[in-house]
Amino acid sequence: MFARASVGEGGFSLVWPGDLDVGADQLYEMALEQNGRTDAAAFIRWRWRNKLSLSEAADALGLSRRMVAYYESGEQEVPRTVLLALKGWEAERQHAVV
Repeated sequence: MFARASVGEGGFSLVWPGDLDVGADQLYEMALEQNGRTDAAAFIRWRWRNKLSLSEAADALGLSRRMVAYYESGEQEVPRTVLLALKGWEAERQHAVV
């Protein structure tokens, strides 16, 4: 099955016959998770789910943009306190909408 994959249009995905494709971002997230970096994968999912740029994520968490990039790249481990802050940030936003 893997031998039948090809690079998708624009070069940002893998495509298999039968309309199956996986985007580069999703592949990266999966690779992080499979390498035991669930912290980085959780951070990335949080940012994507909330449609935040790196700068917006940094502002929301009171972190530098550089630190956010380190967390997403897997270069630095995401501290438990930051992972908890992600949940708190989302909870506050959900509460504000109600």
